[in-house]
Amino acid sequence: MSDVFLAPWWLWAALPLSGLLWAWKQRLAAGLAGRRGRWRLVLRGGAYAALVLALAGLQLPGRGQSVQVVAAVDLSDSIYDRPSQEDAVRRLEARLAERPGVACGTVVFGRRAGIERPVEALPPPAPKRERRDAAPAPEPASGFHPLANLVHPTTVVDSSATDLGAGLDAARGLLTQSGAARAIVLVGDGHDTAGGGLASAAALSGSGVDLLVLPSELPAGSDVHVAGLRLPQAARVGRGVPIEVSVAGQREGEVRVQLRRRMGGEARYLGAQTVKLVSPGAGGEARAVARFVDRPDAPGVAVYDVALQGPDGGQLLNNYVENDRLEGALRIAGPAKWGVLARAGGTLEAWAEASAKDNPLKTDLTLFRAGVLPRSEADYAGLAGVLVDGFDAQELPDDGEALKALAQAVRNGLGLIAFGGEKAFGAGGHPEGGAWERLLSVGFRPEDDRARTLLFVIDASKSMEQQMRGSQDQKLFFAKAQIVRALQVRRSTDRLGLIAFAESAKTAFPVSPPPNREGFQEAMSAVTFGNQTNILGALALARELLAKDNAEEQVVVLLSDGQQTPVVPEATLLDAVRMLCPPPAEDGKPRRTRLHCFGIEDTGAEGSPGEKLLRRLAQEGGGQFFPDFAELERSLKQVVEERGKDLYARREPFAVMLAQPQHPVLAGLADAWPRGAFRNRVKAREAASVLLKSAPAAGEAERGARKSDPLLVLGHAGLARTAVLALSPDGALGEAWLKGGEGWPGGAALVARAMAWIEHAREDGEGGWRVLAEEGEDGALSITADAVKDGAPRNDLSLRARITALAPNGGHVPIDVALLPTAPGRYEGRLAAPRQGVNRVEILTENVTVAERFVTVPYAPEYRRFGTDRLALEALVKKAGGRSRMLNVAGDLDAWLDGIEAQRTHQSARPWLLLLAGALFLCEIAARGMKARR
Repeated sequence: MSDVFLAPWWLWAALPLSGLLWAWKQRLAAGLAGRRGRWRLVLRGGAYAALVLALAGLQLPGRGQSVQVVAAVDLSDSIYDRPSQEDAVRRLEARLAERPGVACGTVVFGRRAGIERPVEALPPPAPKRERRDAAPAPEPASGFHPLANLVHPTTVVDSSATDLGAGLDAARGLLTQSGAARAIVLVGDGHDTAGGGLASAAALSGSGVDLLVLPSELPAGSDVHVAGLRLPQAARVGRGVPIEVSVAGQREGEVRVQLRRRMGGEARYLGAQTVKLVSPGAGGEARAVARFVDRPDAPGVAVYDVALQGPDGGQLLNNYVENDRLEGALRIAGPAKWGVLARAGGTLEAWAEASAKDNPLKTDLTLFRAGVLPRSEADYAGLAGVLVDGFDAQELPDDGEALKALAQAVRNGLGLIAFGGEKAFGAGGHPEGGAWERLLSVGFRPEDDRARTLLFVIDASKSMEQQMRGSQDQKLFFAKAQIVRALQVRRSTDRLGLIAFAESAKTAFPVSPPPNREGFQEAMSAVTFGNQTNILGALALARELLAKDNAEEQVVVLLSDGQQTPVVPEATLLDAVRMLCPPPAEDGKPRRTRLHCFGIEDTGAEGSPGEKLLRRLAQEGGGQFFPDFAELERSLKQVVEERGKDLYARREPFAVMLAQPQHPVLAGLADAWPRGAFRNRVKAREAASVLLKSAPAAGEAERGARKSDPLLVLGHAGLARTAVLALSPDGALGEAWLKGGEGWPGGAALVARAMAWIEHAREDGEGGWRVLAEEGEDGALSITADAVKDGAPRNDLSLRARITALAPNGGHVPIDVALLPTAPGRYEGRLAAPRQGVNRVEILTENVTVAERFVTVPYAPEYRRFGTDRLALEALVKKAGGRSRMLNVAGDLDAWLDGIEAQRTHQSARPWLLLLAGALFLCEIAARGMKARR
């Protein structure tokens, strides 16, 4: 009765009042005789009844609640049967379509979530066909988007992980109708590799949104995967290397484990074992371990490749093949043999031709001369590393087979030391961003720190007042605008100067550091027209200004039509240019001052006197002539951006500074490197270690503003360690640093140390260090570093670990994680979800790598957990609370819908009943007044 009346006790209270009303009627029967009296009784009784029903809170049945449902469908890789997901959603939709007023949408998710279909009303279900000749079912409404194809969804989903929280949050965002009955139907296996599902489910509690979980119907599988590959921390040539392979699967059974070793371009089959997977108990994962022993016969980096097969050696049935292979890497130490890629007559060739006893490196060297360099990775088999001479782009072409073979070998573990020289790196024409640069720990384009002066000499004669051909702009104003735009690409250190000339030359803006671009533009705007063209006076004034300037590079830009008034003999002008731009004092060095001329020809005729004169002036001044004045901006940018070969090499005295004297390569060396005279200019990469860099030499005060250049840079390329020595070992340039004495062991000794660092990167505690890295069940990597010195733990260090993923897709951006002290001499850190495969772990203190090892990370949890975790799904339902429930089959959705139908909305009749009672009472009063008037 409470569904009809809110206060039903008023009905019981109205019974005695009804009796009083009946008695009153009998007493007044005489006065109410006749038809009018009876109508008064009816009106009075109706008003009384309406008032009683209003007080009792009569409710009229209303319409049922509208329903909004969003299906959140897991499409991660652990759902290996997507058609089953699509079938489940279709069955849900069929159930919802049987109820009126239902709107449905679809969200798909993996690592991220996306909307596959917005929330829209479902079309009515198609009628059942009773006869074969029955009319076909009506088409869905044109505004309805048909159910998405979840086998091939339109929304791009990163399926490499599962974020249940992202799926639930995206689905909740589509449920915008607050007055409706709302629900999220989660279709998935319950494997939440991101870990945010419980928090998002708890947020649904009390929100009016129910969570209905339909577990994925995945067929039974027998998936097995490589759960781990354990290698020792150190290995040497000729000694046994124990290798342990862990295998896990969904059920017990046999599996064949195959092992190969790839090293120096050669792949060797090491054997196979058939193991039996045994489950530890009910619901536990079945596991097995295969053990191998390898005996490498050459130093370098060995890559071990594990693959799973069926017991008979064939393919595994009902198996997820993406997790059946795993690689691990291990550095093999031993008697080293190095290759030398050298040009004829150079220092490296002399070292390679000497015996191991006589060469200064004291190492067995194999020579490969320029022109006959190895063209296959297999040619580097048995070598621990290579020394590469300062080849130019013709000797070592960027797209040549020799560089491709070298790059492949280095990425697979071959050590590399690249030497500088007159034609090395950028000075040798190697392209920026090319294959050779990508292999090294340096970039070929250094910061341009040369002090440069840009002096603009502008013709402001009467002819510059004329309009440009095909334009309304005057020539002078056009030139001003083009100069401003061209200077946008200038160096920040450039000095600017301006000379305007007509009948005489005037300094409109003097050359002075620091550069003042705003003042230069104001001075250029203030240039006014004159009558004549005095080129000789302009050249003389330019020489006078630049004589007071100490910039090491001076660029004079002359803009004129070349028509002199008064006319000066050409020989006199050429002499003035020679005085302005004298040739270099030494052969091979660049000219300090150059003159570029830009023609402003009235007729545009080729070979005109003005053009001929400007061309001769530019040629004599060591610059270029640009005849197309309409392309002034482009031509000016070409001059401003010009980079000569002197950018890539320095031929000036410099000292050497030890940037990391505590590094093992430099440890114990006295800071007594002899003064150098040549260096290549390179730029160290962000993750590289700069051990040596240039510094101003004593007495070179003018060079104090020079940027310091890296000289010895250590880094990595794939599995290998690399080094770049931006110095030449050849000729007189190399003699100074090759010789030892006065506390300096000599350049060859430094190279030998770098070679030892590259080939003896011991993972078993180099310098008293021991590094362990273990992967947990949640995919995180725990790193432990033990530091010992002289038998005692070191507790005063600030450490961090740098993890770089190397396989299967090559090098990636390194990630740093702090290592905190947890015990005497022990430091630990934790990194979430590193990339699967081979990872390099470096331990750094004060930016110095003190220990390094390779770590194999198995597949992410997404590729190890298969099947449906009902317990995890039930935990989500419990967190969501309210009317949330598990749906074992799509038909269980009816129970939730029936509960919604039972809670129909009701509309209160009280306002209408009160209005009716008042109206009836007024009518009764009106009827009484009519009798009184009669």
